[in-house]
Parts: sequence; C-alpha cells; structure tokens
Amino acid sequence: MEERKVLVIAYYFPPLGLSGVQRVLKFVKYLPEFGWKPIVLTAAPKKYYAYDDTLLEDIDNEKIIVYRTGKLPDNTSELKPRRFPSYFLQKAGRAWLQTIYQPDSKIRWKKEALRLADRIFKEHRIDVVLATAPPFTDFLIAREIYNKYHIPYLIDYRDEWIDNPFHFYATPFHKLYSIKLEREVMQSAQKAIVLTRSAKERLLLRHRFVSHNDV
Repeated sequence: MEERKVLVIAYYFPPLGLSGVQRVLKFVKYLPEFGWKPIVLTAAPKKYYAYDDTLLEDIDNEKIIVYRTGKLPDNTSELKPRRFPSYFLQKAGRAWLQTIYQPDSKIRWKKEALRLADRIFKEHRIDVVLATAPPFTDFLIAREIYNKYHIPYLIDYRDEWIDNPFHFYATPFHKLYSIKLEREVMQSAQKAIVLTRSAKERLLLRHRFVSHNDV
C-alpha cells in the first residue's frame, strides 16, 4: 500500500523547548508506525525562552521531513534562550500584541508559511493536513491550504482559543472577530481535537453546526 503523507503545521517545533512542543513532536515521531509519513511545516527558531537540542533526536528519521521558513543554525547549541519576563511584563506584552494582531502575533508568519506550503505541494502528494495551535495562525494556514488544494485538514487544540483565560480582548470587536475566525475554521475542518471534555462542550455550544463526532 502506498504510504500516506500528512502535512503537519506547527510553528513551535524542535529545537524549541517547553511543553507546547512535546505534543506535536510525539505525534510526528510515532505517526510512521501507523502508516503515515509526516512532513512538517515550521519556522526556523528565533528568540525564544527555551531550546532543547535533544528533541531533534526524535525527528532524526528518514521517515520524517521538516521544512522550515528561514534557516536552522548549523550549531543549534549557539541559540541563546531569552529570560522569562516578570508576570506583569508578560501580561502587558500579551495585551499589546493581542490588541494589534489577530488571532495572534504569528499572523506575520502566515504569508511566508503559505509560500513554503506551495513548494511542499509541488514536491509531495499530501493526503491530509494537521494543524496544531497555538498559535492559532496555524489553523488559518491550514484553512487557506484547504481552500486552494481541497485537502482535508484536522485541527489540534493544545489550548483553547476563545475561552483561553490568558487571552486578552481589547474590545468586544476583538473577541467577535476571533469567534468569526474560529467559526470559519470549524466550518471547513474535517475534525477538531481538544484536550478536555469541557473544551469540547464549549466548542459545541458556540458553533451549533458542529456535531458531537466532529470534535
């Protein structure tokens, strides 16, 4: 049987560290055991709070292909982590960025990621797309790929979007716009994966067209 290929859209990916990287990394590591060849679309690491070179060992596998916007440094050990800001600065920074950028600051990465996606589709026959978030820009990238190539896509919520207690809405318009974006994603996504039953129930209540089996 011909090997099936899944395009995994994940802005956060090794050698970045911290918990948000682990989930998608293990998806990618073990998918080949189930007959899927992962092709990862991610970004080259920039200033970040933690790096972990050992995580790259999990993707040192001919069954896993990684495409990056930008270039990975030849010596990743030279990447210097940023210091964590104080709680106040973290909160102020989130409020500032989430007021300016919707759905998040990684929207600036979207155009570059879509260009790279076009290259990937020229080089591979993709069967399905899996986008993991945050950043929720990953979901918007998957939706645009679906609109262009008509490839089914799944969305993986590592955190909630609209109901995230750490998300700042400067005005009611900001929240309504986020709900609109999520609705458009949910309307075309094949399936949604969430972490908890309560997260699923909130999605079903907010988007009445979504069925129990869609999440």
